[in-house]
Amino acid sequence: MKELLQRMAKREVKAFEVFYDRYGKAFYSFAFCICKNKSEAESLIGDTFRSIWENADALANSKTSIFGTLISQIRYAALDRLRSRGFGNRRQDFAEMEETDVFCEENSTRRLDSVILSERVAAATRAWGRLSQEERDFLEGAYFQGMPQSQLSERFGLPPAVVRSRLRIGLYNLLKALRESIPGESVPITTSDFAKDSFREWAAAFVVGALDGSELEQFQSRIKDAGNAEKRIYNDLLESCWYLSLVTPQEWPSPRLKQTILLKVRPDAGAVREGGWEGARAKPPPHHALLYALGLTPAGFNRFLAAFFFLSTLCLAAYVYFLREQMYGNWGVMAQQRQMLVSLREGVESRDSMLTILHSKRLEAVVLEGTSQHRQGYGRLMWKPGSQEGLLMVHRLPDPPEGQFFRLWIFRDNLPVNGGDLSLRGTWEKPGIYRIPLVESDRRRINAFAITLESDPNATAPGGPTYLMGNPLL
Repeated sequence: MKELLQRMAKREVKAFEVFYDRYGKAFYSFAFCICKNKSEAESLIGDTFRSIWENADALANSKTSIFGTLISQIRYAALDRLRSRGFGNRRQDFAEMEETDVFCEENSTRRLDSVILSERVAAATRAWGRLSQEERDFLEGAYFQGMPQSQLSERFGLPPAVVRSRLRIGLYNLLKALRESIPGESVPITTSDFAKDSFREWAAAFVVGALDGSELEQFQSRIKDAGNAEKRIYNDLLESCWYLSLVTPQEWPSPRLKQTILLKVRPDAGAVREGGWEGARAKPPPHHALLYALGLTPAGFNRFLAAFFFLSTLCLAAYVYFLREQMYGNWGVMAQQRQMLVSLREGVESRDSMLTILHSKRLEAVVLEGTSQHRQGYGRLMWKPGSQEGLLMVHRLPDPPEGQFFRLWIFRDNLPVNGGDLSLRGTWEKPGIYRIPLVESDRRRINAFAITLESDPNATAPGGPTYLMGNPLL
């Protein structure tokens, strides 16, 4: 972190981009956890990184923990946005905190300045999960919601001394779990570190911003003359407090935030990306002037064009799909109309055939009477001599059951001949007239006609019950 700040002090924009990529997500997640508002958190982080760029030299030469300083700034700025009242007091507490932070040890609280942040985020999350629900409630109320010990006392119905004790135990348990899970850490937390005394409890409440009232004044007076043992206690609690900023759920800021911050830091930063970061002082190309005037960057404009063409392609595909569905629908209507025309033509042809038979001067006819199995049915069969077609009229026949059908049999020379299957339906209420083919029209060879109910399509002789039967007549 210090090396990046030193490069940023020399106005290396590439170092600033690396710094944002490394810490931007963690800082934004912490701010969002407090603000509970995406736009507020992004605005706060934008101001924070702009301040980092402007004060990079001072931060690089700071004797205190850089990470801790930035986390403290983000926390108090977020709390200030969360509640407008009490801002002056919180800033005053932060000033006092910076004064006492001068004696932080180089190898303790500054450890977060030089580690891989993602590893510490995972370790802090695991350690946070090992705390009890009560410990997490107290630390969340004090650190993330900015509640002083007096409000925590009212919220949980406990005396302020018990509140400070719970905060102390929670911070030490968090630090103990962290140092046990990360190899190479400093001296592990022991049972003696959990000993109850006024300095530990005041320090625990102070580092999370919960100490108020007369205890705050007493602690500020006492810490000025703190010895080495008390400094170590304070540093341990302060380190644990800073780790709290890493246990927040990791949230992703919008991609535009980075470009917005880069433009605030350096207006020509958007033009540098294409030519390499080494030429950070180069002026933007002339054709980018309009983009900058509109608050856009070349990369952002390219993304806009890509999104525009993508959406245009989607709209075109949807339009083509709509046209295809319309065509398919029209084709369906046309097919229905074509089928209707075919049906009408067949009906006309059938009517013409019937009229031809009925207008014949000579007409052969057979009366079909119901058999003993079905006496209600009757019918007539008429045909023109020498013709291969005839008219069949039937009445009072039931609809055939599922899987069965009526069949006409012509007994020629005393042998049954399959005269064809009949689609006889709806003839019970009113007569039905059908045009049928005739395999034999010479009445001298015809012995009889019969209509039977069959179930075997391949039958060569009547096998089912006979419903109608008749002999040829002149």
